[in-house]
Amino acid sequence: MKISVIIPNYNNKNTIKKCIESIYFQKRNVEIIVVDDFSNDNSINTIKKNFPKVRVICNKKNKGAAYCRNLGVLKSLGDYIAFVDSDVYLKKNCLNQLLKSIEYADISFPAIIYENKSIMYPITQEEQKYPMISACFMIKRESVKKLDELFDETYRTFNEDSDFFLRCKIFDLEAGYSKNALAVHMHKSHYTEKRYYLENKNIMYGIIKFRGLTKGIGLEHPFKVQALLKNFVCGIFNFNWFDWSSYKRNKSFLCKIQLLTKKHRKITTKPAIILPYLFLKAILWNIVNLNKALIKRKSLKNCIIGGHFNAIKESYISNKRIYT
Repeated sequence: MKISVIIPNYNNKNTIKKCIESIYFQKRNVEIIVVDDFSNDNSINTIKKNFPKVRVICNKKNKGAAYCRNLGVLKSLGDYIAFVDSDVYLKKNCLNQLLKSIEYADISFPAIIYENKSIMYPITQEEQKYPMISACFMIKRESVKKLDELFDETYRTFNEDSDFFLRCKIFDLEAGYSKNALAVHMHKSHYTEKRYYLENKNIMYGIIKFRGLTKGIGLEHPFKVQALLKNFVCGIFNFNWFDWSSYKRNKSFLCKIQLLTKKHRKITTKPAIILPYLFLKAILWNIVNLNKALIKRKSLKNCIIGGHFNAIKESYISNKRIYT
């Protein structure tokens, strides 16, 4: 049972070493593939100097996390594919525990904590049923082939993982939560103005793409109008709810409202008027690029109507040409 560990990396020189070391400490038969997304922080030299056996693939320009994960899958050989973000490291026996959970499932995912030991994911019982983030998880190669596509590269970064897992659920892939598997997220600051724009752009794209296709699947996901409205309100109050290390998702609605008016972490240090502008810019992007979401929706709908079949298999050859 060979495991391919795929690590998308962009400017994480300060965390990538600990990430890779933790994978080797698992003492499993693994191939490690780092797909570097055109980093400019000397990440590549750090990897090659310390880990000569790691396979490094370098993008010639920045293409986003979705592209990096897809490329890693297409270049990998393992029966099991583990995705680990470059700012995450694995605790002892994490891969072994994920293998146990995946024995009777298609996907397994661990508990993810911050270095201060507070829980990042999953927090709620709903989140324990099915994953929605890709910081660390494992999937069978044969299960990947049941999907209509791998990660949707239109998202580039942010929410591409929610899209992936939502489609996994639609195509009846089973998920198992391995509470004994532990991964640690090395918290770092984000360029939050950019994230605010991308989150809203991608949520709107997902709303259009999945319209009418998620009824009855019993899975919470972000591609809802309510999520856009919440983001808009957070923009008005300049409230950085994206910082999961500070704000827990299982707080009551009243508590969340109170947080808006109290002292809180901000999305931007610039005049807050920039946030409604970015929100509007995200909506306009989707109006201009409406055809992208509609084409994806039509393709996904055809796969659902046609039954769950090995939809992705025929696209492997053409995809390899694109990614080479």
